[in-house]
Amino acid sequence: PSPAALRIEIAERTRAEEALRLAQSELELRVEERTAELKKVNEDLLLEMDRRQAVEQNLRDSEEQLRLAQEASGVGVWDWDTRSDRVEWSDQTFRIFGLQPSQQKLDESSVLTLIHPEDRATVKLAIREALRPGGEYDTEYRIQRPDGSLRWVLAQGRTHCDSESSPFRRSGLCMDVT
Repeated sequence: PSPAALRIEIAERTRAEEALRLAQSELELRVEERTAELKKVNEDLLLEMDRRQAVEQNLRDSEEQLRLAQEASGVGVWDWDTRSDRVEWSDQTFRIFGLQPSQQKLDESSVLTLIHPEDRATVKLAIREALRPGGEYDTEYRIQRPDGSLRWVLAQGRTHCDSESSPFRRSGLCMDVT
C-alpha cells in the first residue's frame, strides 16, 4: 500500500479503536450500574426473607398458643368453606366428637352424620339460617361418640360473605357442655 493508503488505514483503525474503547467504557458503566441494581435487589430480597421468616415464626408461635388455649379451655375451632364444602377442625374439635384428629375430608354431610338423628333437622335449619349475610350460628345438639356415649355440644359461629353478600366461609367454635 502507498503511504497515503497506510495513513488512511491507520486513521480508520485509530477511529475504530477509539470507538471500541468508548463502547467498552459504556459497557463497563452499564455493567456497574446493573451490578449495583442487582446488589440492591439482593439486599431487598434478603430483608424480605428475614421479614417473612419472622412472620412465619410469629404465626407458628401464635398457632401453638391457640392450640394450648383450646386444650386448656376445651374449646374446639372449626372452619367451613361453603363454596368447596370443605370443613376443617382443630384437634380439640376432633376430641370433643371422640374422634382421632385425622386428615380425612370433612364436609357438611359427614359432619351431620355425627349429630344425633333427632337433632339433625334442628342443626340443618340453624345452618341454613346462618348462611345469610352476617348470619350467626348458635345451637346446642347431641352427638353420639364412637364409644357410644352421648354428649351435648354447643356450637357458635359466624358467616363471612364476599362483596356481593354471597357466603363463602363459616367459622366458629364448639364446646362439650354435657
